[in-house]
Amino acid sequence: MRATYDQHSDALTIVLADAEVEETKNIAPGVELDYDSTGRVVAIEVLNASSKYDVSHVVLEAPDPYMSLAEAGELVGISPTTLRHQIARGVLPGTKIGRNWAVHHRDLVKYAMERSTKTATVRIGQDVKH
Repeated sequence: MRATYDQHSDALTIVLADAEVEETKNIAPGVELDYDSTGRVVAIEVLNASSKYDVSHVVLEAPDPYMSLAEAGELVGISPTTLRHQIARGVLPGTKIGRNWAVHHRDLVKYAMERSTKTATVRIGQDVKH
């Protein structure tokens, strides 16, 4: 179990288990529970946390830099399947968390930047040929 606080979004999250989130339910204003595929609660999120709790003196770890392939894919506009193939090929570093693959935010940003540079180079090369 771990707790994280993201100042930017003012969200306090208590992660009970590292598992793929299947469903999120709002149980009270600004309080959400994340459930896995078996219905087990895996995380509790409190939105607008600073208005409910004094978080100024609390020492919490930073938000988890690892994200699921679904989250990563949504962030960079690439399917999770493609990301999984890139991990298998060694192009994108990945980490197994339980049964699921995850990528570090830093590695995802580097991969996306390299990919966009290669795509831009190919497009520029194609434009020059015409």
